[in-house]
Amino acid sequence: MLQVSRDDQKRSTHEVQLDAATIEAIARRVVELLSETSRADTATLLSAEQVAKQFGVSRAWVYENANRLGAIRIGEGSRPRLRFDSDEVARCMSSAARQPADAPAPREHALGRSDLIPIRGL
Repeated sequence: MLQVSRDDQKRSTHEVQLDAATIEAIARRVVELLSETSRADTATLLSAEQVAKQFGVSRAWVYENANRLGAIRIGEGSRPRLRFDSDEVARCMSSAARQPADAPAPREHALGRSDLIPIRGL
């Protein structure tokens, strides 16, 4: 028998009786919830290499865009390890894909021969 006490306006004690099947069902559900939480915590953090492979970009690109991708810095110092939340990276990548690429600014004029610096000896 399990006794549970609650503080209401006046102190009272309630007795709750749980059979073995109910206790087993509660225990299974707790284990299920805990395992889902731990899987979710570890499965969503990716290394820069994993981000590069998953999203088809170079590892250097991932590092160059780490802040934009929501990098999580692990450790201290000048070069901490970076980890990325896969959902956040996917969100950033999909929003970047929807935005048109910036066209390079047009040149004001093409270079002519008079704009070049002469080379001595030729």
